Amino acid sequence: MTDQRINFLLATPLLFLFILFGVSTITILKGFSIKQTLLNQQQSTSTCESCPDYITKFPCSTVGDSVLGGLDFVQYFVDFKLSDGTYNETQVGLQGYDNIYSVYQNFTYHFLSEQNKEIFDDNPEKYIPQWGGYCAWGIAGEYCPQYPWNSDCLGPSGNWAHWTIINEKLYFFLFSEAKEKFVNEMDGNTIIDAGDKRWSEWFNNGNIKPMSTACYISSNE
Repeated sequence: MTDQRINFLLATPLLFLFILFGVSTITILKGFSIKQTLLNQQQSTSTCESCPDYITKFPCSTVGDSVLGGLDFVQYFVDFKLSDGTYNETQVGLQGYDNIYSVYQNFTYHFLSEQNKEIFDDNPEKYIPQWGGYCAWGIAGEYCPQYPWNSDCLGPSGNWAHWTIINEKLYFFLFSEAKEKFVNEMDGNTIIDAGDKRWSEWFNNGNIKPMSTACYISSNE
């Protein structure tokens, strides 16, 4: 009887510790499970803003149509280039002529002269606008849930009057504030790398990249 009592006394603290730490472990795991469930719920309910009506009702990109309304992109590189190698970004490009055009990757590009067309044909990738001609800040700097942009909702529109050329690449913006934000984020090529990464993630299957043919602004707004 004495031996049984001694064994019980010895086992009791061990049983108490087992119960204490067992309950604590269950509580911790349960707390973690609850937090993870809440996090998953937040992630599943977090959605982008609705895509603007002007994009959902009318396609911004139509294969075969003129990119950004027929704007002559070569003009930005040739006519707006200064003697020191920089560009006069206060200038606004002009629409090319209907009868002077080239077709590249199933989209149509217009030009103000045969010379500009020849320049383009020699190296189209140099002159086509980056990221489809959509607002570069929207592509590289605006994300869900505050903004709706994705591969099925491309925007905002590019504006003929708001542009920059960086590393001999042409970028358009919806308005001057968007351009300012983009330029201010030019720490090395970080913002450009972000835009390139996002664009390639959207269109990495080798299909035709959706150049903007209908969503653009041609005035100096």
